Amino acid sequence: MSKSQKSGYIQTVYFKEMVKQAKKDNIIIQFHKKIGDFALKENILLSYWGPGQNHVNKSTYLNLIESGHKKTEIQEMKLGMMKLSEIAVKAVGNSDPQTAISTLHHISDLLVDIDEKATFSPYMHDNQGQTRIIVPREDFEYYLHTAFSTIRNAAEGNFTIMTELIAVVSMLAQVITKDKHDTLWSFAASTTDQVFQNYMYDLDKKYYLEKLNELAYFTDHEKEYKSIEYHLKRTSSSS
Repeated sequence: MSKSQKSGYIQTVYFKEMVKQAKKDNIIIQFHKKIGDFALKENILLSYWGPGQNHVNKSTYLNLIESGHKKTEIQEMKLGMMKLSEIAVKAVGNSDPQTAISTLHHISDLLVDIDEKATFSPYMHDNQGQTRIIVPREDFEYYLHTAFSTIRNAAEGNFTIMTELIAVVSMLAQVITKDKHDTLWSFAASTTDQVFQNYMYDLDKKYYLEKLNELAYFTDHEKEYKSIEYHLKRTSSSS
């Protein structure tokens, strides 16, 4: 195991050089912290195993990790996203839907940046396809849930905000990579399950379904949408 030599945020890891060194040493490295995480001095940063584990020079790997007192760009975006989420929740509580909706738009912009800059694969391989580094997983689903789940819960029964939330997810589907589309649809489907539990006027249903249908089109989940549409339209506005 290799431990942090000082307290601070993990800012940079030279993964390319580390993969080459791990191949040379014939080991697999397991990170216990992610870039952006805070580590105290003597916290375990990584461990390793494999045929060459008894001959590893720990300092070689620690020298490929930089830490300091500044947060990383991804961490700053994550913190900003959480702050915006708090603002939206407060706006919902203060009956200020326009602020909540505007905040949803700002959060979606941050999610696009995160999708572009974050590495979601936990495995890094050498030039022969052998796994050399495993990093803690923090996937796009985590960021999406962190961004929107508290707002969704706070806005339960407010169909203007819930409809805009689906609209924002649909906008995301148009610009982020397709491998995230199932995650976006799954979030919207679970949101719709929550909507089912509340009384809806016919116009609320209509606008909500329009945005959900749009999302289904962009994520190739039109079959699932038809099933949701059928069940939602069965709920009568007079019930």
